Amino acid sequence: MSNDEIFIQLQHSRQDLQEFIDQSSKQLVEDDINVAHYFECFRTLSNPLISYGYVSEKECNKLFFQGFHPDTHCLLRRHIIDMRRKLRPGANFDFQDLFDIAHTFFRRIRLAVEAKATRQKLAQEGEDWELKQLISGMWDLSIHDPTYAVLYRQCAHHFPKALQGVPKPEPMQDAAPWRTLGLWGICTCRYEGIR
Repeated sequence: MSNDEIFIQLQHSRQDLQEFIDQSSKQLVEDDINVAHYFECFRTLSNPLISYGYVSEKECNKLFFQGFHPDTHCLLRRHIIDMRRKLRPGANFDFQDLFDIAHTFFRRIRLAVEAKATRQKLAQEGEDWELKQLISGMWDLSIHDPTYAVLYRQCAHHFPKALQGVPKPEPMQDAAPWRTLGLWGICTCRYEGIR
């Protein structure tokens, strides 16, 4: 291959790299898997340019950082500054270092999101189990049963939407009205023969 052909091919490769960077910078990074994919594509496109000296390593480092969405820039800058005081992204270290930092950062975010989703799922499963216990406890009881009334109130307190169509408890019509007596009332009633 002649020098002119190599030069033309390098120009095309540089153009392909720039198009890739422009396209990548329009998409938000969602997780560490996106960062790894971006890194592999960038490295594949930039390696020939670096090895032939068509692009300097310093320029390549800056280009790598440019390939991130502006919102991702903000996230990464803060994280990089926290991790490496006094270093500016893309200026004083290579894109492998930046990839390592970005990959770790987004992996932590992904793991935190997954952990939160797991906690929410477990909480929902616990609520589902509790609701099932309340409803199954009410299932065989009469709406006049005091236990039904207690379970209904608990269900209404914790799961108000679950009671749509469920009959409200009703007091038994032939039962004596409930009396609440204090300690002295109980003693007095016993002496009077009321139990």
